[in-house]
Amino acid sequence: MPTVDQTARMFGEKRVGPRESLNLPLRLGDGRIAVARDISAFGMYLQIQGAYSMSGPVVFEMEVAELGLKFTADGEIVRVDRHETGTGFAIRLRNPRLEPLVIAPFLTRPRGKGGRAQ
Repeated sequence: MPTVDQTARMFGEKRVGPRESLNLPLRLGDGRIAVARDISAFGMYLQIQGAYSMSGPVVFEMEVAELGLKFTADGEIVRVDRHETGTGFAIRLRNPRLEPLVIAPFLTRPRGKGGRAQ
């Protein structure tokens, strides 16, 4: 009897490595928000509400504030799934990077008499 991995390969499964399920928002290069549903070292699956078309390279970033990190990458679309509620994209990652999350310091203006900003 074939293993799960052998069966997946027989039916066109193209995942290179194990994936981790998640549900994290990310920002695409055009500013649109998507949700990452799973990710591996080599790819990810993301969903966008409504009908959405993308082609060519995809650029995105995902902030993980709890860890103080920002994940950025570009990728190649390898599959598009159309659903009633949205569009799903399987992405092959290229140039993935984890960077420190830089949060701009709160800017204040000096206050004059009466507590008003000058």
